[in-house]
Amino acid sequence: MDYEIETFLDEGLNLFVPVVRGEGRPQKVMIAPEPDVGVGATAEALESEFKAIKGTDLLVPAREVFLAFGGDLTFDVTMIIGFDGTSSPLLEVRHALRPDVGRPVTATSIRATRIDELVKKAISENRTAYRKTSATTMMMVSSEERESIYLAAMRGALGETRRRISNDQLQTVANVYRMAINDRKNPTEAVEKAMGLPNRNMAKKWVQKSRAAGFLPPALGERRGGAA
Repeated sequence: MDYEIETFLDEGLNLFVPVVRGEGRPQKVMIAPEPDVGVGATAEALESEFKAIKGTDLLVPAREVFLAFGGDLTFDVTMIIGFDGTSSPLLEVRHALRPDVGRPVTATSIRATRIDELVKKAISENRTAYRKTSATTMMMVSSEERESIYLAAMRGALGETRRRISNDQLQTVANVYRMAINDRKNPTEAVEKAMGLPNRNMAKKWVQKSRAAGFLPPALGERRGGAA
């Protein structure tokens, strides 16, 4: 093997980031997670740097670094993926020159990177999850346990999105939304928190339902009966 994975502390991110050293790359795409996530974590770190999978006792890093390299990738791709308890937003992507290819990093080649596939692979196969064993320690769970618990939690969240929303709830959504606008706050975020929703996308759907029911006026660019 004519390459190896090293790590360095990125002080800007305050995360340890894996990098590939060497001229070679594997024949298939590999993904390396940040090593030793959560090792020696303090109680404060457990509170601020990890998020529980909603409805479970498993903890996932709120930000986790993954390195994708090799195969038909033109570059080495570093992804910082977040976690809010339900969804996993892509926070940052970095592309590094692959020495055995030597092709320059351009906007066109970056757009051609299959970033969605890489994110899904990182989350499904390489994400770490922990169970708290004391105030300051965690134990990593197996990938099989993480996947089974996560999928069950996501099915529960999906069931939550499909349940009927009452008119009283839609009126509350409208009230929270207007108050946030008046206070110059993010109204969708305010709805998410006030209604105890698992993610921002669900909050958007509740706002849309509130509009459709007439509790909120159409958004800018909309007209009755459909989007402009």
